[in-house]
Amino acid sequence: MEPSSAAADLIAGFISGTVATLAVHPVDTVLTRYQSRGSFVSASAAATTVTSSTGSAVGGGPLVEMRVLAASFGPASLWRGAPALIGAAPFQNALLMAGYGAGRRWSSGNDEARQDRLPAVFVGGCVGGLLQCLVASPAELYKVRKQVLDLIGGEGQQLVRPKITSGMGATMLRDGLPHGVWFASYEWCKAYLSDAANGESQASGDGGDQSMVVPLLSGAFAASVAWGVGYPFDLIKTRIQAGLVDGVVEATRDIVARGQKEGLGPIRSLYRGFSLKLARAVPASAIGFVTYEYALGIIEGGVDK
Repeated sequence: MEPSSAAADLIAGFISGTVATLAVHPVDTVLTRYQSRGSFVSASAAATTVTSSTGSAVGGGPLVEMRVLAASFGPASLWRGAPALIGAAPFQNALLMAGYGAGRRWSSGNDEARQDRLPAVFVGGCVGGLLQCLVASPAELYKVRKQVLDLIGGEGQQLVRPKITSGMGATMLRDGLPHGVWFASYEWCKAYLSDAANGESQASGDGGDQSMVVPLLSGAFAASVAWGVGYPFDLIKTRIQAGLVDGVVEATRDIVARGQKEGLGPIRSLYRGFSLKLARAVPASAIGFVTYEYALGIIEGGVDK
């Protein structure tokens, strides 16, 4: 990869990470608390004063959690932990997009056999995903602890003292293979939609601009597929970083055991909150990829290819 191309990938990834994080952090706060509710059985004292005994935050669902949190601590509380995530996510995204860009450029000579491009993009996504864990895990540890601060320590709970590496293993499982799937899915969908759009334009004689629509839809599709693979590890990571359990195996057993008490099987237990995750991840991915493509186009406009 040429140095100028690498720099373009990093800068575009940094910008896209900032924009996407700012846009969806309130949903992330609600999701984190929703994931933690199965571990922390009592709501905060402030939340109890806002809701009735039959409509408390516990078991009330994500919308109730959002309403209670905003009413108890103000709308700004939906952005708890945002400084860490906003500070780290652009660097995470820069590493991710650099990996994606490396795979895409490496495979750029195989345009005539597009299916041969996907393995290179997949590997680039996996590498980028693993590298960004060094930034993501400590930042998300801080974020999670801030987001569930008022839920911690109720009813004599024995919490695990957090370490800087808490949740690192689960983060790597969540961000390694799934990010390869994410980028490969994006590349495949983008190519498919671009071909379809070009075909329709040629048939109608309309050269309409598809530049934003294609990455928007492709990013949404890629997020859905990737989180279908990686979501259980996100749930596991949240439980570890919230301080209830220590380690991936213990967290998995705890999640499954709690799900069984509610009549849920192991798979449903590990995918609890998945729909809310998509409500956050799909727009974040779509916004991130659109911003990345737009920023990269502007940056590379001044790069002599």
